[in-house]
Amino acid sequence: MPSASESQDARVAENEATFRRANEALFRRFQELGTADLAPFLCECGDHRCTQTIRLNLEEYEEVREQRGRFVIVPGHEILEVERVVEAGERYDVVESRAEPADPLFS
Repeated sequence: MPSASESQDARVAENEATFRRANEALFRRFQELGTADLAPFLCECGDHRCTQTIRLNLEEYEEVREQRGRFVIVPGHEILEVERVVEAGERYDVVESRAEPADPLFS
């Protein structure tokens, strides 16, 4: 039986992966449209109730997703038990997840 910590890790990893999949679809669409301005992306935090968006240009989003296990979040949405902030900014933070990835694409 998984411990409470392992259960939280799994939930966070699944939520991060769910938001990342949605953002990947948005990213592809913004590329097709030739979006040059800041575009709205979903916060990829581990909280399944989060509905906040972050505005990034496509290059910023691409830089984050190129680093396996890193996710873009609204500042302050980190879950310190399973994530660490590796980049802090005015519009968004980048966290590195210590949770076992729920989707191998994001490991």
